[in-house]
Amino acid sequence: MVRKTVHFLGLLANVNSSILKMQFDHGFAIETFSVNEGSQLVAKLQSTSLLEAGRLLQNYSCLNTSEGQMYVIRNKFEAEVDESKHIFDSLFTPTAVFDSEKIRGYLLQTLRLIRLFKEGNIGMPSWYYFLLDGTEPQFFMSHFSGFSVSEEQFSLRQDELPALLNFLRSTELPFRRDFLQLAFENFELSYDSVRPPLALLSLMMSLETLLNPSEGEIRHRLSRNAAVLLGKDTDESKLISTELKGLYDQRSKLVHTGKANITIEEVRKTRYYVRESIKAIYRIDKEKDEIMELLDSTGYDDKPWLIDATQR
Repeated sequence: MVRKTVHFLGLLANVNSSILKMQFDHGFAIETFSVNEGSQLVAKLQSTSLLEAGRLLQNYSCLNTSEGQMYVIRNKFEAEVDESKHIFDSLFTPTAVFDSEKIRGYLLQTLRLIRLFKEGNIGMPSWYYFLLDGTEPQFFMSHFSGFSVSEEQFSLRQDELPALLNFLRSTELPFRRDFLQLAFENFELSYDSVRPPLALLSLMMSLETLLNPSEGEIRHRLSRNAAVLLGKDTDESKLISTELKGLYDQRSKLVHTGKANITIEEVRKTRYYVRESIKAIYRIDKEKDEIMELLDSTGYDDKPWLIDATQR
């Protein structure tokens, strides 16, 4: 038995240089390659041509062509290798443990939460495990996550980093309240829908799961509850109510006629309200019927849960 260093490399999608500010736990770190360097590395790991590697990276939105860069997340771990066996057989168990605990249990969940924190379809569509023979990668395992190709770029300002890190520390997936987890999953589905009408329907389903207490007066209840939940004052609450009524009208037209001119901006606006509603309801930390009672008894200028949230 010999001890070997197993290298992990994950391809990041829809990011720019601002992702280099991000801090991860468990030894994960962001690195950057030129488009040519990255394509050459993936070509070696995939045992394919440079052209095919570039096409894969382009299809998964892993190339930031405006910057001429691609961004990856890297890590490594030590494993015992029985040189009498095939490399795959010898490293399958330790790699599977790392993949389950550190990739699926931590990294992929963290990327989902980053996407919930702020707009941008950040993700990791593909990742690889390999050894190094000198400087050459000796590939032995890869995974593809079925990640959406929606090109909504994630960008992080320096002043947002403390809030993001605090959000990651204080938020855990899956959400323990079923209605909130279902709403979150519909929120994520909106990125998988390449057509804006389908994305809008997923988002409206999420809003109904979060904010509609019954089947009647859905348009009014959704818009008022979101306005009460998210508006910082009367004027902002009224604006939210008006915008959501218009967005719900688009949803109704689409469902009842099969036709609606849904724009990307309408999807982004709806997704913003869904995102902020999920985060606000998570902070309040009550069951749905309690949330509905709270919103129903609250006016536009009365936000008792804001005080409760700061005291938690």
